[in-house]
Amino acid sequence: MAPWRKVRSPEEGENRAITIVAIICAAAKEAGKQYTKRILPPFVIPYCQIGREGVLAYLGRFPDGRVAYAVGFQMLG
Repeated sequence: MAPWRKVRSPEEGENRAITIVAIICAAAKEAGKQYTKRILPPFVIPYCQIGREGVLAYLGRFPDGRVAYAVGFQMLG
């Protein structure tokens, strides 16, 4: 089974599952070291379900760092 994670769809505002590419190193696994590396697509931010474009659009709208929850909810789904 391929690894997956959920990412927010900007069009629909719902989380969708996407497949993630994983590299497995047999030598590192045998040595008891970290043996997997996941390769995220460019639109995914690690540990975040909201896509990079949505986050950058929000930050561009509020460059002073102000938090506008209602706008964020609308822009980011």
